[in-house]
Amino acid sequence: MSGSVTSPAPTRRGRFLGLEPWELAVLAALAVVGSLPLLALIWDAVANNKVWLGTDGGPVIQDQMQYVNWIRDASEHVLISNHYQAEASKASYLHPGALISGALVALGLSPAAGYLLWKPFAIVALFAAVAAFVRRTLPPGAGRPAALVLALFFLPPTTLFVKDHIGLTIATGEVWPVDMLWGYFFSALAVSALVGAIVLYERDRAAGRVTVWPALLAFFATWLQPWEGALVLGVVIGAELVLELLRRRSRRELPPGPAPRMLARLLAPLAVATAVPLAYYVVLGRVDPAWSIDPGVHDFLDPPWWAIFVTIAPLALPALLAYRQLPTTFHEAAVRVWPVAALVLYWLLTNLYPGHYAPHALRGISIPLAVLAVSGIASLGLRVSRPVALGAIAAAVLVLTVPATVDRLQEARDRINRNSGPYFLNPGERDALSYLDRLDTPGAVYAPVGMGQLIPARTGRHTSVGNLFWTPDYLRRRQYTDLLFQGRIAPVATRAIVQSSQARFILAGCTGTTDLTPVLRGLVTSIEHFGCATVYTLKD
Repeated sequence: MSGSVTSPAPTRRGRFLGLEPWELAVLAALAVVGSLPLLALIWDAVANNKVWLGTDGGPVIQDQMQYVNWIRDASEHVLISNHYQAEASKASYLHPGALISGALVALGLSPAAGYLLWKPFAIVALFAAVAAFVRRTLPPGAGRPAALVLALFFLPPTTLFVKDHIGLTIATGEVWPVDMLWGYFFSALAVSALVGAIVLYERDRAAGRVTVWPALLAFFATWLQPWEGALVLGVVIGAELVLELLRRRSRRELPPGPAPRMLARLLAPLAVATAVPLAYYVVLGRVDPAWSIDPGVHDFLDPPWWAIFVTIAPLALPALLAYRQLPTTFHEAAVRVWPVAALVLYWLLTNLYPGHYAPHALRGISIPLAVLAVSGIASLGLRVSRPVALGAIAAAVLVLTVPATVDRLQEARDRINRNSGPYFLNPGERDALSYLDRLDTPGAVYAPVGMGQLIPARTGRHTSVGNLFWTPDYLRRRQYTDLLFQGRIAPVATRAIVQSSQARFILAGCTGTTDLTPVLRGLVTSIEHFGCATVYTLKD
């Protein structure tokens, strides 16, 4: 590649498991950064005898508890129902990751352990897929390590200065690959499958053969995260269209592509593999309204375009230089199409298909941008000495990865120290949840959102409010529910809300709640105290 800092082609000497020493170092760094918050939680639980929920160190515990709940439900019924509403819902959702973990839970594993079990697989799969992608798109040399580190660790320094804007917070969380390793393992596996499908499709294409692997990876990428499946199809078809257009209009001689029949044989399995789970999700949301996300939720969750551009700009601006060079191979076309496809998908989801959490379309975008940024800088053909070039590369990579990552690790440590997840339960809250888990009497639980997000996973019961996406009318329900438990709603209104909640139990946790006993007099059949937590059983 023009202007790149190259080195002799690597030999197999010094490799371990087919990896160069520097690749092993990157894998080790990914494992460490991806695991530090979890290790801190385990250490805190053991050293201070705390009641750990079994979650990772990510900032949004409701998402992790949702997965744990799905695993518990799958272990008992295979199909999953929406437990984040007091109303009964059908068991209609089949999730491959929850199904596998659920089988292990049925054999005796705890639901939380069944989810954490995916973490090492997510780390290895993400690294392996991205490393393979970088090898296929960049020649040997200093550009490869730079691209791999940026692809896996890119986090713009702007996060150090802007911490209270929800749009920037969401955008940086989606763009930073490590975020997926802090409690979003199925997302990490979906992005890995997306990258793997593109790499293996290109290999089959180059070899003139059709194997099952690209379609299989595309299938699971789509089933785990439908956005990634849409990107598989968008990137592959987009790259083929770009190459065909260039063959017809470019004056340069381009390598011939696959014959039409072979191209159809390559694309057809991929299209079917993504279409089936996409159709499943479309049908699921229509057949079972419990799995339809309220579009209103996204009014404040979808980052504005300026926040996205500010987030990706440090990679996107040098990446634009690479677009001056027309692609001649499938991978060169695919790496250029991917960022465009991701942004188009984001636009479609925010404007034409609301209710599908559009920011997930940005997952993995640092991968093609990192490769393009390295290619773009190399295309300038700057004539500098090797030490100067290596120093500049190292400095740029350092600035775009280390400061903000260290800051995120410090934030995780502070969250754990404050227990702002929450990551740990008060012993009384643990005993109250265990009581509801053991109790034979059926019924949903009415609780403030802090406890509501834990109830389905810890008790198997429905809750009135607990998850931003799966609780109907979540924002309004959360507001009046929290006010009710704080004693800030009139007694008459409190009794009316409780009676209309469709709950059989009320759980008051240890923080942010007042004594509801005087208000609920005459509505309850029993009151059980567990230290600072209380369970009220309502009359039928």
